[in-house]
Amino acid sequence: LQRFKGSEHDFVFACTSGDWTSVMNLLDAVSIDELRSGLIAASSRGHADICKLILQADPHAANYVDSQQWNALRSAACNNHDNVVDLLIQNGVEVDECGEGGRTALRAAAW
Repeated sequence: LQRFKGSEHDFVFACTSGDWTSVMNLLDAVSIDELRSGLIAASSRGHADICKLILQADPHAANYVDSQQWNALRSAACNNHDNVVDLLIQNGVEVDECGEGGRTALRAAAW
């Protein structure tokens, strides 16, 4: 995390790398967009503990779709992180949401 100190990417980098302590320290200081991007990043790496923290801070993050039509469910499903998929479903993620090309997370994972 030291490498990214002071940049806007601290939080997302911490989510990607599974740095729970840094995520906790930055959680209240980030924008909603960074929070939701962090969820996608943590989902893609299977960091369920970090996903849970983010969902507690922003329950709507589960259904966030980024500018590339990507979301946390698609990230978790495409990377075979069943524990994160289960967590997102328990938190009300829209499982039938279609991204670019009309593919649901299930179809994208099978692709």
